[in-house]
Amino acid sequence: EESYTVIDYALRDQIHVGSCQAEDLNLSPVRSTAGMLTSRQNVVCHLFQIRFRSDHSGENVTMILGVELL
Repeated sequence: EESYTVIDYALRDQIHVGSCQAEDLNLSPVRSTAGMLTSRQNVVCHLFQIRFRSDHSGENVTMILGVELL
């Protein structure tokens, strides 16, 4: 069963998605990003960097998204 949680949103023209390198993983000031990216052991994640130029509150936000499958 798939599920998701909405943590932020922006208009489509305000979103930029790009590839993420391992050295970008220190962008999260709140939690350990590496632990958040793997839900199961031995899972290889594909990483993406999402930038909201203006989110719902008008702020610039950068997030790292890890997915198991492309």
